Amino acid sequence: MNHQKSPAAIEDCYPLSLLQQGMIFHGLQHPHLSLYHDVLLYRLNLSWHETAFRAVLDHLMARHAMLRTLFNLQQQRPLQLVLKLAEAPLSVQDLSTLSEEQATQRLDEWVQQQKTAGFDFAALPWRMCVHLLGADKLVLGLSFHHALWDGWSLANLVNELLTLYGQYCRTGQLGSMPPPPQYKHFILCEQKALTDSVQQAHWQRFADAALPWWSGKRERSSAQHLLQISQGQSEQLVALAAALRVQEKSLWHAVYLLLLSQLCGTDDVVGSVVVHGRPEIVDSDKTIGLFLNTLPVRMQLSGLTFAQLLQSCERQLGELQWLKHFPLAAVQQQTGLDFSASMFNYTHFHVYGEHGSDAVMAGGSTFEETNYQLAFQLARAHHSGSYQLHLCLDPAVFDHGMGQRLLGCVTQILTAMLADANQRLDRVVLVEQVQLQQLAAFNQTAVNVERPALAQWFEQQVRQTPTAIALVSAAQRLDYAELNRRANRLAHRLIAVGVGPDVPVGLCLERSVEMSVAVWAILKAGGYYVPLEPSYPVERLHQLIRSSNIAVVVAAAGACDIVTMPLSVQLLDVQAAGGTDENPVVPLSGDNLAYLLYTSGSTGQPKGVAISQTALLNRLDWMQRQYQLTAADAVLQKTPFSFDVSVWELLWPHLCGARLVMARPQGHLDPDYMAATIRAEQISLLHFVPSMLQAFLQHNGWQHCDSVRQVICSGEALNRALVSDFYAKGGRRLDNLYGPTEAAIDVTAQHCAAAEQGAVAIGKAIQNVALYIVDEHLRPCPLGCSGELLIAGLSLARGYVGQGARTAECFIPNPYGEPGSRLYRTGDLACYLPDGSIRFMGRLDQQIKLRGMRIEPAEIEVVLCSMPAVTAAVVLVSKDADAELKLIAYVVSQLTESQLRSALAVQLPAYMVPAAIVRLDAMPLNANGKLDRKALPAPVWSPQVYQAPQSDIEQRLAQAWAALLQLPQVSRLGHFFELGGHSLLSIQLLSRIRLLFKVELSIDILFSKPRLYQQAQAIERLLLLDGLDDQLLETMSEAQAAALLEQLQAD
Repeated sequence: MNHQKSPAAIEDCYPLSLLQQGMIFHGLQHPHLSLYHDVLLYRLNLSWHETAFRAVLDHLMARHAMLRTLFNLQQQRPLQLVLKLAEAPLSVQDLSTLSEEQATQRLDEWVQQQKTAGFDFAALPWRMCVHLLGADKLVLGLSFHHALWDGWSLANLVNELLTLYGQYCRTGQLGSMPPPPQYKHFILCEQKALTDSVQQAHWQRFADAALPWWSGKRERSSAQHLLQISQGQSEQLVALAAALRVQEKSLWHAVYLLLLSQLCGTDDVVGSVVVHGRPEIVDSDKTIGLFLNTLPVRMQLSGLTFAQLLQSCERQLGELQWLKHFPLAAVQQQTGLDFSASMFNYTHFHVYGEHGSDAVMAGGSTFEETNYQLAFQLARAHHSGSYQLHLCLDPAVFDHGMGQRLLGCVTQILTAMLADANQRLDRVVLVEQVQLQQLAAFNQTAVNVERPALAQWFEQQVRQTPTAIALVSAAQRLDYAELNRRANRLAHRLIAVGVGPDVPVGLCLERSVEMSVAVWAILKAGGYYVPLEPSYPVERLHQLIRSSNIAVVVAAAGACDIVTMPLSVQLLDVQAAGGTDENPVVPLSGDNLAYLLYTSGSTGQPKGVAISQTALLNRLDWMQRQYQLTAADAVLQKTPFSFDVSVWELLWPHLCGARLVMARPQGHLDPDYMAATIRAEQISLLHFVPSMLQAFLQHNGWQHCDSVRQVICSGEALNRALVSDFYAKGGRRLDNLYGPTEAAIDVTAQHCAAAEQGAVAIGKAIQNVALYIVDEHLRPCPLGCSGELLIAGLSLARGYVGQGARTAECFIPNPYGEPGSRLYRTGDLACYLPDGSIRFMGRLDQQIKLRGMRIEPAEIEVVLCSMPAVTAAVVLVSKDADAELKLIAYVVSQLTESQLRSALAVQLPAYMVPAAIVRLDAMPLNANGKLDRKALPAPVWSPQVYQAPQSDIEQRLAQAWAALLQLPQVSRLGHFFELGGHSLLSIQLLSRIRLLFKVELSIDILFSKPRLYQQAQAIERLLLLDGLDDQLLETMSEAQAAALLEQLQAD
């Protein structure tokens, strides 16, 4: 029935509370979830008199305004309207002729019908149905929207209903009771709190809170799990609370916080707790309405005992009393944080046992959905005094077994707390024994690796297949014997200048035959190679050479002179004559180093990670066991050799008789070249960073790369949509690998099946590797709970060259392994899944992966702050309008963006120079005096000086730039990479240029000529070159034609 009446039918109207608005909004936003639609069934031993029951219900309708309230959502400001008169929405269903089983089925159907029906808010948003089961037995069904009233109000309503019903049945009289205060008083309290500056200041302290990893929107109905605490243990808990002089609610609040600590692997716990905000006026406890509020709580558990935690919770809950009217929605708006990840609610409604009638409450059921992804709801049974814990979990976030595992954790917490309340929390393992055994089983990865040193393994393969093609680079093709001869000659030259075991050799070469020859030569000489990217700034190269104590650099003649000046380093020309063809004999142990790679460092200095022969042999042996490379395979080497994926690309094929194809320099950024090479060389296995795979799949050439049997992804998080796209476009097999530079390339692997759903795991540990997920005290985290990922086993690096303190900080003694073994602290947040695979969940620090490249923003900050004119700097990663990740630097300085960018380019690789630099007068700070990252302004992707594009080519090219970079206009002086462009967008730009101008512009041109007018000139010259016909050339002398063509091609 629609009760929308004329003003004469309205008794009162007032605004909705913010919580009411939020509940209604979330319900309308996700109607399929039935959020905040509660359905309750009360089983009563009670004789039925319908006339008496309706009379009592009419009396309650007159007494409680909330029973006559509906919601007007059509106005700009939603209102609740109290009707003067309204008919109770009561129905009666006779089930007395049905069997018990049939009656139960009908009750279940009624519950589901109610959940499905929802509410029309222009009518009364509650319904009641009495289900008659037989003689003196009935079920009272109540269906209502939670925005009407809270649990205490519901208990009051049921209590009054049963009390008055019993009284009316006995006497025929209802008596008179004064009406309680109305709900509008609560609205006034809330509005007053919202203007209280002291309360506003309190909530600012949460601005830098780290929310639980699963924070997000609810998408599916929750899974409910029940833990029934025995009466005996319940009594012990009541006694413990009394002994410590805390409320029972405080004790359970502590259990909730400990559970969150286990889930998140941290002592700094952020949750939320339901508080009751009834106004402090006479008889307000009898008012029906929604007096709930959910407020954020934050607790630091470090160093506390159980007893101290309970007492801290008592103080915390007490402090919330003066904040109880400040609505959660306002807290979230003020802090910019969403606190709907979890909620603790404690209910103990003694009034259920005080209705004073002949009715006996024989039991009941509650069906409720909230907007919280984890709801910890604790109730104390009114009849037995025992506790019941209802744990409601979002199945889109937590696997189906998580509920029982968390209840097991609660049991462990309660047992430990009752055993000794004075023991420290950080010394208690709260994971059940059966789970500890399961976690240990995941690390049973031992495999015997019987391989010689890398150089000898390669030489064995040379003897087996000397004439097979080993290496292809452009027009050059080397068989295994020739590759070995060239490597031997260079190895003997290296030995002659002092290279031997554990001696570093700098390698400064473009991708080529010579690069492969040099890598094998260095390993044959017993040394380890240190990549020196020719494209790096000279100062950066000098820094790497000094920090790794390089005395010899292998390079192409004349290509690397600037690197060695003014250092005392010997330059060895990779192509010079000398040396002999015989395999060098160099005694090596597994502890000797194989390579040294540099990663970004948070102290401002790059970190040199030293990997041993043993670690690399284990990794390559696993890869061969896993993927079975044969002489029929061809592997594409396309990863820049300063990144560890290049190590297996360069070495693994030559250990198995396969063919290694070297992509041309920068060729990995050109999808046309890549597709052509894959087809021409019949590449069967190759690697992609996920973002590069996405770009390549968008290219038409991929559909004709039928030879590829295996694609390997690593370096970034791989999403399910990309996996689906891979298989939809004909991909045959895709695996996701994970590993930090500090552990020989990769330590986990996961096959990504086409039919799988959900987040893509990083997989299980490879052979001879153990993985631990621990909290801040190195205690194991339960399955499905997040913590820091630690690595042990053969794959670990020796450490950071020349950085002993940093090595000791990151490579720590292993409490789970053999004496003397170590753990590497990755700083990655992860969790174990039930099958033993691992899900990557982010970082514990600010380190980022940007298109596969590991970057410590702090290193860029240190370089910026070393400039005399810079007083403060912060670097972070942000998404642009296309959800592309980009580095943004915020700087307090008088220097221009161009000056800052130029200074950075002298010291950092191009991928570490921020896409945007925002100059500020001062850094924004929060109430705690810390940097307020949310207050940093978004960068504006536009040039400082605008010059309109001139020619037709410039104008069309500018339109392509603007579309890709999401800019309203582009200056002809604009710099593609300074405006937010990067390697992936450059690939898309090449495709657009191809479509617009029908010319093939190389990727090198985009990098060497990054400004719009420069690229337009290059396109114009290509168009002119294409337009030169044979007749024109015939009119020129041979020298003139050759000179013209040479000039155009050079341009």
